[in-house]
Amino acid sequence: MVRHVVMLQFKEGQNESEQRTAAETIKADLYKLKDIIPGITAFTVVIDPLPTSNMNFFIDSRFDSAEALAAYTIHPEHVKVLDHIKTVMHNRACIDYEE
Repeated sequence: MVRHVVMLQFKEGQNESEQRTAAETIKADLYKLKDIIPGITAFTVVIDPLPTSNMNFFIDSRFDSAEALAAYTIHPEHVKVLDHIKTVMHNRACIDYEE
């Protein structure tokens, strides 16, 4: 199994309501990908981190294989979600690893 963990921060200039709406939309869109893209075994998306956190958005996804992760990365439906993410978030940190 391969894990793909991503953390992001909101860009400046958005109020709490705008951030919440964007986070909820992106979370829902990411969960939909599990039914669309083969090889995804699980998604965990956190949009309510504790105040001690220095990131706003967390994604922990699991894949059958490195090939499944590679296919997800370029899948058109994933790219649509990424395009939305890029409009509202920045400071992406990512780690991929095999379990």
